[in-house]
Amino acid sequence: MAAWVFDFDGHTLIMDVDLDSEPIATWNIRIFERQHDDSFELHHESILELGVSLDKVRDALVPYFNIVVESDTRGSLANDESARALNSRSPDRLPPPTLKITTREPPARCGAVTPSRVEENDTCTR
Repeated sequence: MAAWVFDFDGHTLIMDVDLDSEPIATWNIRIFERQHDDSFELHHESILELGVSLDKVRDALVPYFNIVVESDTRGSLANDESARALNSRSPDRLPPPTLKITTREPPARCGAVTPSRVEENDTCTR
């Protein structure tokens, strides 16, 4: 894929996408930042992006979520040719969370004293 070049505020951005390792795309982003002495400082970042078919995404999510909306950025039905696919899902298929609360009685040797804190080693403090 050909590199994309963009000049902004005296700086230059060069970006290309390497698709040689599909389904992983590597975005190579280089910014040449103009310095005060008319030299440039290079900033470089490589971003890995996993690209899979919408069917694979849907199959992975369906056991856990109900589909609310699937669309592209223009509101049309998303497909594998969409620049971006947006998914809105609700977790209705997950069991409700279980909250387990346990309390710990103060040790018997505290007697009538009401401890302000019960330590892990079962000692009472006031």
